Amino acid sequence: MKIPEERLNEALRKNETKLQIIAESSQDYILMLDLDFKIQYVNRIELGFSEEDIIGVPLYNLLPKNQQPFVKIIYEEVVETEKAKTYETYLTTPDGIKRYFESTAAPIVDEGNIIGLIVNTREITGRKKTEEALRESEERFRLIAFVISDLIYEWDVKTDRLTWFGDIDGALGYKIGEVNHTVDAWINHVHPEDKERLTAVVEHHRETGDPIDIEYRICQKNGSVRFWMERGTAIMGDEGKPIKIIGTCTDITERKQVDDVLHLSDELLKQMPDAILLVDENTKILRWMGKAEKMFGYSAAETIGRHVSLIQKNSDDQIEIEKALDLTGEFYDEIICIKKDKTEIPVELIVKNIYNNNGERIAIISIYRDIAIRKKAEKAHLEYLTYQSNFIHMISHELRTPLTVIRGYAEFLGKNIEALDPVRTKQSIKAIIKNIDRLEALISDVRDLSLIEKELFSLNLEIFNFIDFLKEIISNYRIILKDQLAYIPHVSDVPIFVNGDMVRLQQVFDNIISNAIKFTSEEDRKIIISLEILRSDIRVRISDNGAGIDKNIIEAIFDQFTSFRTTYSVKGTGVGLYISKEIMADHGGNLYAESAGIGKGSSFYIDIPFIQTDNNPVS
Repeated sequence: MKIPEERLNEALRKNETKLQIIAESSQDYILMLDLDFKIQYVNRIELGFSEEDIIGVPLYNLLPKNQQPFVKIIYEEVVETEKAKTYETYLTTPDGIKRYFESTAAPIVDEGNIIGLIVNTREITGRKKTEEALRESEERFRLIAFVISDLIYEWDVKTDRLTWFGDIDGALGYKIGEVNHTVDAWINHVHPEDKERLTAVVEHHRETGDPIDIEYRICQKNGSVRFWMERGTAIMGDEGKPIKIIGTCTDITERKQVDDVLHLSDELLKQMPDAILLVDENTKILRWMGKAEKMFGYSAAETIGRHVSLIQKNSDDQIEIEKALDLTGEFYDEIICIKKDKTEIPVELIVKNIYNNNGERIAIISIYRDIAIRKKAEKAHLEYLTYQSNFIHMISHELRTPLTVIRGYAEFLGKNIEALDPVRTKQSIKAIIKNIDRLEALISDVRDLSLIEKELFSLNLEIFNFIDFLKEIISNYRIILKDQLAYIPHVSDVPIFVNGDMVRLQQVFDNIISNAIKFTSEEDRKIIISLEILRSDIRVRISDNGAGIDKNIIEAIFDQFTSFRTTYSVKGTGVGLYISKEIMADHGGNLYAESAGIGKGSSFYIDIPFIQTDNNPVS
């Protein structure tokens, strides 16, 4: 049954206020259609349309002709099934822009009858363009990887089994599964003149684990010959022998047959990841190819005829290159280059002579490969190894000291227990307990550090009165410090509540106060704890008149294993401040330090948010 248009307009008038509120608050386009799917209402008119373009026009007529039947069928199904449907469309709006939309059409029901449709339309042009760009990027990456990808292998030395990552069958011109994955089978594909040399390298590597770095020729199924470069690194077993070798095989035929490279089209060279330069006898640039412009920032017009030193940081590099070319006809090494914007870039450089039929050098070809990502990974790995070494050294040293003391006192007690008076016995036991406490603190620090590294560190939060918490800490330390510890509250003595982990916060205060004790002279020590309220945080300042901190390293004291030693004979793991800062960060607060310099004391600031409530007097 078709409901007259007047019925829809009446429904619109009845719900005008609700509709206006919804429409004005929505970022989407909201349209009301009658049962002929003509637009009777739209919450706003944009994108270059006028009211005459829209009102009274079937909504699907605004779309390209190829989409109109599809959308009309969707509207008819919504009316027939009384269920909403979502669909995507696009159109070129009067402002000349192709836009994409996601729409949901739902029935408008009045007194049990469908009187029209409501369509909620959201523009998704940005999302579509992102998806399209991602598809294009993935396709470009797939094509480039197909053109230039190396073959990676894993060699099980015990079984001589080779596992290939990459299309080894295709690389040799075979169908999938035709190439046998053993070392002997692989050597059988090597050019007869290179087999003996490669076999010797393989056997030497099998025994010693020395790196593989060799070039040889490989024979494809159809009889053609390719030049390959192989590099491998061993994984050593417990007996000092290699158990696995991980390596790569790179097809370097284009580097070997440079005459063919010169005839490759610029379009093919652009797909390669390397910058390729052809230079003359005077090392002036003749051609600027491949990814040269992208890698170095210069256009071909800016480089042709200029000396290759334009992009090389060190002049000595070119001297070494020319020496190698004179002796062997080729050069391979890693050097630092300079881009147009003066930034440095590490590259793997291969340089080879090009000869004519008479054996005379006529040009030089240079291939530059960007290895910045690889170098960054190598640096990160080295830093990790250094970190690991420092950690092991620090832990072994810190464990040895209290263990030595405990052993000494224990042996002393064992030998003299019957002759010792009670005072000496108590002193020895006290020293043992003190060093056990030191060991427990060290183990606790290492455990906390491990949790932080694994991102498993967590807090047991509870709401408590921070003023009472701070007073208890001060009271405990006054037993030790007496009048050497002063407390200056900057607010009236009213409760201030925080949501925190009392144990972890106690750990932070213990770390800061114990450092203040360690780095101050016992004779004239003065430690001041003050409290003030900021806009949303409580700030506790712990100041001392001790050794102070060099301004140049004050930020570094919160790094792992940084122990700021001074003239005081104090040792430690250097992780306490790092862990304390992490604890405060997890509370949404902060921990930082100030010092006027060595010998001028230090101040540490602990900030923690307090709970903002109407009942909190501070709020």
